Amino acid sequence: MLVKRFIGTQETDDLYLEYNFYTEEEIDEQMEKDAYPHWLETGERTYGNTPMPIDDAIRIIQELKDKGANYIEMDYHCDHVSYLFSGFEIRKATKEEIDGEQKRLYDMEKSKNLKRLNELKEEIKKLNNEV
Repeated sequence: MLVKRFIGTQETDDLYLEYNFYTEEEIDEQMEKDAYPHWLETGERTYGNTPMPIDDAIRIIQELKDKGANYIEMDYHCDHVSYLFSGFEIRKATKEEIDGEQKRLYDMEKSKNLKRLNELKEEIKKLNNEV
């Protein structure tokens, strides 16, 4: 059994990815034109993704690692230009954690069964009163 503990999520800056290869003056110029910068694409075309500097990805991953993450999940944000990095600590569960989880599940099932038992007793009482 494994333990998966959520560490945190970091999101890259909105629109940062669109402008990261431009100087501040070039960005201002593009904003005045109300247009995104145009890429000169060579090689195989990719669709729907925006590149980001590797050093920035490494920095974000290192920050999550420093907080205790040993696995990450990376998603492209669905409604604006950014990436979501989520960090997790995933490790083998200890015997105590496994025992604790099994007890929690057992107690939850026992509580559910007791509730159902009481419901059935109430139904039997109603049926006995109707006879």
